[in-house]
Amino acid sequence: MLIRLLWTCSRKLTRLLELWHKEGFGALLTALRYRMHPDVGYSPSTWLKSHRPSTSLLETFRAEVWPSDAPTISVLVPVYNTREDWLREMVASVRGQTYPHWQLVLANDASPSAHVKPILDEFAKAEPRITVVHLEKNRGVSAASNAALAVVTGEYVCFLDHDDALEPHALHRLAKAILSEKRPDLLYTDEAITGPELNDIIVVRARPAFSYDYYLNHPYFVHLIATKTELARNVGGWDESMNISQDVDLVLRLLTVSKQVTHIPDVLYRWRTHPTSLGHQQKSAVIRATSGALTRHLNTVGMPAEVRGSDSLFNVFEVRYPIMPTARVCILIPTKNQVDYLRDCIDSLERTIPRGLADIVVIDHASDDKATQAYLEELRKRHRIVPATGPFNFSAIMNVGVKQIRDAKYTHYLFLNNDITAPRAGWLERMLELGCRADIGCVGATLVYPDDTVQHAGVVVGLGGAGPADHAYRSARFSQTYFVRAAGDNGGLVCNRDYSATTAACMLMRTEVFEAVGGFDEKLAVGYNDTDLCLRVKAAGYKVVQATDAVLIHYESKSRGKTDKHPTDTALFLERYAALLASGDPYFNPLLRADNTLMSVLSLHPAATAEVSPRTVPVVPPKALDSAAHKI
Repeated sequence: MLIRLLWTCSRKLTRLLELWHKEGFGALLTALRYRMHPDVGYSPSTWLKSHRPSTSLLETFRAEVWPSDAPTISVLVPVYNTREDWLREMVASVRGQTYPHWQLVLANDASPSAHVKPILDEFAKAEPRITVVHLEKNRGVSAASNAALAVVTGEYVCFLDHDDALEPHALHRLAKAILSEKRPDLLYTDEAITGPELNDIIVVRARPAFSYDYYLNHPYFVHLIATKTELARNVGGWDESMNISQDVDLVLRLLTVSKQVTHIPDVLYRWRTHPTSLGHQQKSAVIRATSGALTRHLNTVGMPAEVRGSDSLFNVFEVRYPIMPTARVCILIPTKNQVDYLRDCIDSLERTIPRGLADIVVIDHASDDKATQAYLEELRKRHRIVPATGPFNFSAIMNVGVKQIRDAKYTHYLFLNNDITAPRAGWLERMLELGCRADIGCVGATLVYPDDTVQHAGVVVGLGGAGPADHAYRSARFSQTYFVRAAGDNGGLVCNRDYSATTAACMLMRTEVFEAVGGFDEKLAVGYNDTDLCLRVKAAGYKVVQATDAVLIHYESKSRGKTDKHPTDTALFLERYAALLASGDPYFNPLLRADNTLMSVLSLHPAATAEVSPRTVPVVPPKALDSAAHKI
């Protein structure tokens, strides 16, 4: 009994160490929380078992009659010295697909292990949909992949590692999305990361719809990826000079020629992690290779930037963009009394903002507190004070402030609450690096409560359960240790990424974008006016991006209560965005429960659904606003 217990514990410890080496400490922490969280009540392995389609549903999938234009999907696998049992599991996962129109191409990279070649030939002989290519010399994973790509016959090709496996309905989901989304250029899915045994699930990766900035900061989707075969060939396939991060490099080159990317929110792939995997053994080389691929890609799309690997988080990158030399920001702060908050806010801005980069404008909504009035008189000596009158209407107050300073030649407006302080310099520059890009309309900041929990890291429509929108990661831990930030699931808290909206408690916008969409809607006096503004900015073709490294302290009360304090605004928002609320926010994975703001796999739904709605996003690469831009 003791020997069995020790063996079981050593296996679990080994799996967690493997995840740490493969994905970093943040992923290890997530896995530990997932296993120990009292609200979960089941392991990731149990969750995936319950989530998988039932036998009857799989049979329904197999019986489906497909239209004549249903795509043939080729599964491409480079093979090298794969363990026999893992090799057979991988091939069996393809042969067991519910979708009939597939091809499996296995490229043997001159494996010296004696069992590989005869087993591959056995597969090809037994199944006409299997094609085997034997390379005469070992040339590496990229060359083997290109050898397989050369004989692919399917309209689409997807990529499978030689020791991983597909879920039985994976190609079915891909084919459905290809047809419903009018043949997108690139598709990706969710996945499960396993230990050496495929049924031992360590963690589930539930991803959002495509976010260009998210991928540049952290290549957040790895498996399952599919693309048009023609596109893969047009970009030259894999770079044979790369045997590490070659998959990221290929995706980046595919993005330069793709028009739309589709995410399928379903776990369709099992990624086996083990100490002998190449990425596991060479983490430093992975970071160098990925940094180089990101830099080349940004140069290709005409957006030069500096790429740095994280010192503490594996496969997370800091991408620094140029700022326009003409950039000049007007910081608009609405206030009514609350002199202590306002003083702390102004003092922190004066400490942290470079001279000449921004002006501060305080919009005073009829303050009648004598201490506040005295402080405002003092402020007039160095900052502009703009009066606002009438009943409280946040949208009207902000619009009044903009009208009062419109004659000045500001490139950007920064809307900022009076109960926010900036703890250190650099936050405004981080926001401006994104705000000076032509493809971005709104930039948000990471707002943290004084107790070191997250108040805001983006806005998700339909999140939270208490209203039509809520803050992503609200109440999540901001710090993992004293020196290291908490990464969030899949790096979501430390990576710039798209959201549907951001809070106007700290929101940066280019002046022409604000004017083009008509500013804040004064029909929304108190609630959801910032979310509405962002959604109109997105409808105009711009991105809303969270600047993860712009970190400020927000003294907003954590006690919100369940009473709707602005029912008229809520009703208008619900009516206006009924379609979005019904379809679901694309930047929130529907595998997660919407009544939980933590954006965590701790809140996964317990059961699978027969239908999955893909989320398709147009590919808009980072665009420079001014070719003469330079970094401050």
